[in-house]
Amino acid sequence: MSTWGLIFLCGIITFFIRFMPLSGLLNFKGSKNYIRLIQIIPVVVLTPIIFQAVFFVTNNNILISNNPKLYAALIGIIVSFYFKNVIYTILVGMISFWVIKEIIFNF
Repeated sequence: MSTWGLIFLCGIITFFIRFMPLSGLLNFKGSKNYIRLIQIIPVVVLTPIIFQAVFFVTNNNILISNNPKLYAALIGIIVSFYFKNVIYTILVGMISFWVIKEIIFNF
């Protein structure tokens, strides 16, 4: 089997493994603990990605002072707690990052 064929086969298998439980085609009722676990998975997965993107700037160095990403992330956190809306959080966070980086820090 060629490399591309193997890649497509693995992709299709992975897709169906993840699609079937979410599609409703299987009659699966999870326990209360299972449902609670599934609800925290996005937080557990996204936290290290966001932490790395905000704090590690160059050469795996942590940058806290003069870091426009940190200030924009703090503004985004405040907006997310206040509005509880993903779109508002993303829009305000990205706009505040642009304003902080281009106007305030002017690197």
